[in-house]
Amino acid sequence: MTENRQQLADAIANVKAAAEAEAVVRDHHNKIAAIAERETELRGQLEAAQREHSQALVQWASAGGQGDAPEAPEAVEKLAKALAAASRETDASKEAVAQHAETLAQAQAVTAQAVLLFRTARERVLADDFRVLGAEYRRRVAELLALKEHIAGTIPIVREFRDEVPNLTRVFAPVSDALGAFPVLEKGGAEYSRNAWRTYIAQLASDPAAQLAPAPTATA
Repeated sequence: MTENRQQLADAIANVKAAAEAEAVVRDHHNKIAAIAERETELRGQLEAAQREHSQALVQWASAGGQGDAPEAPEAVEKLAKALAAASRETDASKEAVAQHAETLAQAQAVTAQAVLLFRTARERVLADDFRVLGAEYRRRVAELLALKEHIAGTIPIVREFRDEVPNLTRVFAPVSDALGAFPVLEKGGAEYSRNAWRTYIAQLASDPAAQLAPAPTATA
C-alpha cells in the first residue's frame, strides 16, 4: 500500500472513531433534552382533565345547577403537582443542555476535522491515480505516434520499389486502411467509465485498497 493510501486508511479509521464518539455524546445530549418532554406530556394530560371537568360543570349548570357542583377529579390535582415538578425538571434540563452543548460541539468539531482530513487523503490517492494515468496516456500516445511515423515511412518506399515489387501497393493496402481507421468505443463504454469512477471514488470512502475498473474496449 502506498503512503497516501495508508494515510487514507488512517483517515477512514479516524472518521469512524470520531463519528462513534460523537454518537455517544449526542445520545447523552438527547437524553438530557428529553427530560423536558415530560412537562409537555403532563401539560397535555392536565389540560385534557381540566376540559373534562369543565364539560361536567357545563352539564351541571345546564341542568339547572341542582345539587353540588362536580368537584375537580383527584387526577387534576395530581397532574398539577406533577406538572409543577416537571416544570422544574425542564428548567434543570435546559440548563444541563446548555452546559453540555459545548461538549457536543467539540465532538462535532472532531468529526468535522476527521472528515476534512479524510477528504484530503482521498484526493491525494486520486491525484496519484491521475498521475499514473497521465503518464500511461503519454507513453501510449508516444508509442502510437512512433508506430504511425514508422508505417508512414513505407509511403515513399512504395514508389521507389514499384518496379521491383509490382504488387507492393496491394500489399501495403492493409496499412493504408489502418492509418485511416476510426476507433469505435464499445457500446455503453462512456457510461461504463463514468460509473467506474463513481464506484471507485465511493469505495475509497471505506476501502483504501479499492482499485479503478479497467478501461472499456474500442475496435478499429
